[in-house]
Amino acid sequence: MADADTNLQAFEAQAQYCDANDAPITARLCRGIAAAIDAGTETGRRILAWPGAPIADALPLRTVGGFHALWRDGRARDLDALFQGREADRERIAGAVRATLEAHDAEIATWLGGPPQTNEPGRSAGLMAGLLVLARRFGPRFELLEIGSSAGLNLLIDRYRFDLGGVMAGPAASPVLIRPEWRGPPPPAATVEIESVRGVDIQPIDPTSAEAERRLLAYIWADHAIRFPRVAAAIDMIREKPVMLDHGDAADWVEARLAEPQQAGVTRVLMHSIVWQYIPAAGQARIEAAMRAAGEGAIINISTASTVTGLPGRSAYVASKWALEGLTRNVAREFGPAGIRVNAIRPGFMDTERMRGLMARAAERLQRPVAEIEAEALGYISMRTKIQPSEIGEMAWFLASDAARHITAQIIGVDGNAEWEG
Repeated sequence: MADADTNLQAFEAQAQYCDANDAPITARLCRGIAAAIDAGTETGRRILAWPGAPIADALPLRTVGGFHALWRDGRARDLDALFQGREADRERIAGAVRATLEAHDAEIATWLGGPPQTNEPGRSAGLMAGLLVLARRFGPRFELLEIGSSAGLNLLIDRYRFDLGGVMAGPAASPVLIRPEWRGPPPPAATVEIESVRGVDIQPIDPTSAEAERRLLAYIWADHAIRFPRVAAAIDMIREKPVMLDHGDAADWVEARLAEPQQAGVTRVLMHSIVWQYIPAAGQARIEAAMRAAGEGAIINISTASTVTGLPGRSAYVASKWALEGLTRNVAREFGPAGIRVNAIRPGFMDTERMRGLMARAAERLQRPVAEIEAEALGYISMRTKIQPSEIGEMAWFLASDAARHITAQIIGVDGNAEWEG
């Protein structure tokens, strides 16, 4: 059990993560909540005395979801300036949080009772890019198994349309087009035929109910406007044709699915999007054992060059990535006898919309030109260049290929040799 100070510090850690992911409004709300919370409300008492691990339990995001839901309902007008991007002062935001708590304390407290459900169709883009690579290697036919499916929005992967750097996949008539920012060479153009898609969740959500849809939309960060209509359209697709989503424990389910006969000529893919950290250690071990028993493979983790350079103000983030690198090396030893390779990639200064936003905000804060801020950052990279997202994908494809069949337990930088960060 953490103490009250640690529980409040979790909101700052979440705010830093939001800052790094182009979500300043959500970051400001996290900091405003931390400044406003005290033992005078039920919500405050539960946060201060949180019985578990506040970051692992996503305590800040549980709380943020409650405030966002009220605002989306039109019942928290005190938060208008914050959610409309017009207010950045922490104390004024804290005042708006207090006013909202005074009016809706009991309702907000209920949002602390369960983990956030951040189901997002956009995550299917990375999964489809991976399937295109696998199709070129193993053939077009796939059986997809997803753990932590939440409301099942990624189980619609066979019904979404994708534009991945100009490479199109999925049905052309789909009501949902997923077009992530893509720089550099696209994934290979290949045929993907998805034979079946099935998922599991310990607490599956029926997104066709009005309350479930409300919760799913509330957990979307207010900064990411493109996600709201996309999630709503995906929910309508499930109303039209439900997905195959089981209720159960991930470890039990994986053991059962991987023990089933596999159809000849069909590649079985076990996937997830941001659920692994919520699975207990014993469950993780069982899933890993089931994967080992199923045969050889490759695990590719994504770390950060900040583990080498350091990054002031982001200690929690850097520490988590050091842990990931340690996990990579240790699991490589454990999985090696089963023919499973485990490596990690350290991306550097990425040429992405998020990074451009960070540079712009730094320039605004320091009252300096954006070009000057970027040039200063590039001065600490030996090759003086940004990294294209496609370069990370290319390294991942290599590490998953037969050409890397004896490469394991390696932490590989794709960063132009990042020397320092500040």
